[in-house]
Amino acid sequence: FEKLIEHIEKIDFDIIIANNPSLKSIEITIQKGNGQNQPKLKPCETSNSKKIRIIETFDYTKNLPKYINENDVIVSHAGAGTILEVLEAEKKLIAVINDDLMDNHQTELAKKMEELNHCFMSSVSELEGKLAKILDENCVFERYQAGVGLINFQEHLEYSLFGRCAKKQT
Repeated sequence: FEKLIEHIEKIDFDIIIANNPSLKSIEITIQKGNGQNQPKLKPCETSNSKKIRIIETFDYTKNLPKYINENDVIVSHAGAGTILEVLEAEKKLIAVINDDLMDNHQTELAKKMEELNHCFMSSVSELEGKLAKILDENCVFERYQAGVGLINFQEHLEYSLFGRCAKKQT
């Protein structure tokens, strides 16, 4: 979402690198959707050899798994499909909530996944702090196993959203 893309431009990656000495570089790939904003980063002010750069920006792709697999950390909107796809690929994830959505259904799943230590949930304003944490070499999440513990959560989510569960009647 546009607000997320705009915020990435404001992040001080110099501070993140300075506080994480093991980081050699930060390379960023951005799927920007149909937003008009072409993301640009603040000029890097570090005088050492560490690099911060956007390596690719694109609108949409049919091959999102390729990009997920090529990157170590994924910052994404908190859509259920994206969260599960990233976690199943065993990648570090920051699921960013779009506070502009009415009756924001994204919050519940992202919050649950963070409680289970599978990822970080973040608002746009919290993103820089979450990036600093996730890029720390000591940041480790629990491995996500598809389907484990989510059946009751799915039923709860369906009830919350639709007032009923979509369970098969026998």
